Amino acid sequence: MMDVEDEFPKCANAVRQAADALSTLQTENEKLRAELEQVKRERDAAIHDMRQFSIDWWESANGFPCMYCKYQLSDGNCKWKMEHKGEKDGCFARQFKWRGPKED
Repeated sequence: MMDVEDEFPKCANAVRQAADALSTLQTENEKLRAELEQVKRERDAAIHDMRQFSIDWWESANGFPCMYCKYQLSDGNCKWKMEHKGEKDGCFARQFKWRGPKED
């Protein structure tokens, strides 16, 4: 029969390993939760912009709302159009890419 004192170091080591693994999992969980919150903010921003985009497009009749496109520059020019001056057909929303969440 094994002596209880001989088994104690093995159990203590197993407990330490379990505690280390738990700590690692908790840290990873915190990182994943932060990433999830970022994704939720981006999703909410996309939903907001697409709703406003629909209003601008269909109801306001302002033409294509370039303000939501990543190619729209702060001076109102279109980076895509500037880089593709030879395109006779223009963009007309075919090159639209969402700009992403608006910076606060």
